[in-house]
Amino acid sequence: MTFNWIRRLFGAGYDGADRTRHRQYLPGGRRQPRQEDRMLGTSDRIRLRQECLNLRRNSGIVAGIVDRVSDNVVGSGIMPQAKTASKEWNDEAERFWKEWSKVADYRQRMTLPEIQRQIIQARMWAGDVAFVLLKNGQIQPVEAERIATPDDKRTQDNIFDGVQVDPKTGIRVGYYMAGRNSTGGVDTTKGVAYKRRENVIYCNNAIRFDQVRGIPDLAPVVNMLRDLDSLNEATIEKAKIEAFNAMVVQKDSSGGPGNLGPRTGAGSQIGSTQYEKMESGIIHYMSPGEQMAMIESKTPHGEHMNYVRLVLRLIGSAIGVPYEFLLLDFSESNFSSSRAALLQTHRTFTGWQEWLTSQFLQRLWNWRIAKAIKNGDLPPAPLDDMGRSTWYKVDWGYPEFGWIDPNAEALSEQREFNLGKKTMKDIVAKTGKDLQDVMAQKAKELDAAAQLADDLRAAHPDQDFNWTDVINGSNAGQHQKLQGTTTNMDGGVSEG
Repeated sequence: MTFNWIRRLFGAGYDGADRTRHRQYLPGGRRQPRQEDRMLGTSDRIRLRQECLNLRRNSGIVAGIVDRVSDNVVGSGIMPQAKTASKEWNDEAERFWKEWSKVADYRQRMTLPEIQRQIIQARMWAGDVAFVLLKNGQIQPVEAERIATPDDKRTQDNIFDGVQVDPKTGIRVGYYMAGRNSTGGVDTTKGVAYKRRENVIYCNNAIRFDQVRGIPDLAPVVNMLRDLDSLNEATIEKAKIEAFNAMVVQKDSSGGPGNLGPRTGAGSQIGSTQYEKMESGIIHYMSPGEQMAMIESKTPHGEHMNYVRLVLRLIGSAIGVPYEFLLLDFSESNFSSSRAALLQTHRTFTGWQEWLTSQFLQRLWNWRIAKAIKNGDLPPAPLDDMGRSTWYKVDWGYPEFGWIDPNAEALSEQREFNLGKKTMKDIVAKTGKDLQDVMAQKAKELDAAAQLADDLRAAHPDQDFNWTDVINGSNAGQHQKLQGTTTNMDGGVSEG
């Protein structure tokens, strides 16, 4: 008490720093400020990773979270949209990338979109993943556990679990990558390859500036998930036990035999309580003074379900995914709350997409396209005003997020566009497409529709067909001028 009084007197201005009988200091090494990678030893890092992987394998909740996040972040694949001044070069580069994506994996196991999904999943349960850039233009995935320090270099302070950094600048300069032994384990005793940073794409999500290795996104909720699995398992076992003990025989103490015991079938006695095993469909004839009563099971009870929902909400909060999306349960939500949940989910997934682009896709594009130009597989990219090649200029098309009420969302965007709050580029970008590409394709379709309308008028002179009859069959005969048209707020079109 005296110690705390002195601390308060001489500047302890935050209650969170106080130590009382109700709140003690952090244990052990957590008390002192240290580098993040030193807070987790090699064995603890392996143990944490394996706990997360075990949950990925055996927990339906975790498997659903990991798959759902990767599906929504990547979709059918995040594709490039080259942005140089030459449309012809852009189209050719995109075609080259699309074909290369099918054979990018050196092991010939996955396409590039499948690799993208694996990167998202690896970040969640492993914390990081690396790819070796090979001379033949392919990439070789390296799982987190294989990025490991060789046994003969464990005393070097500038190597953090297989990642070597410059001691002066903190820049990652290389990676040690171990092979596997005959049992599938990681062999750090011999044959550990060293790869310079120029030949490796390393993906991780750091929570501190000085952090070198990645930590699984599931790490903060590992114990919570394990406890939830244990609780659910115990609840199921309790329900099974209650189901086996289906009924009891109540005896009238004022009459009837004092001890009937099992009359038919297999029976036994535990202490002074007798029981018998019964087959389904048997009719029991009671002795005088006996009554048969069913045992009502109350497992799982309502409080259990409420607790499960609370835990799942905390888990969802930790990874940025609302409970409703976590279990795809919108049964207790109205339109506004469901839309709010989806908006938050979209923000989370957008952050993941930007992370994947900056950590992996942009550098992969720069390396592979430059290599294709050097090898003659692509022509040189256009130059900018400074005479520099623009092969690196590219945007990325993300999968479109769905909405609860697409019509209401479209009307809302239309209003914001009319009010000047959004541009067409903003609206199109949400679909993962490029405005210039959309407008060019729309122009082609309008041109084709106008040509078909001319053909229809020639074949049917008595009918006044125009391009709107081809584009929108629901408004056939209700002609719309190409100029001077207005669009109503309900989506209808009227002539001006």
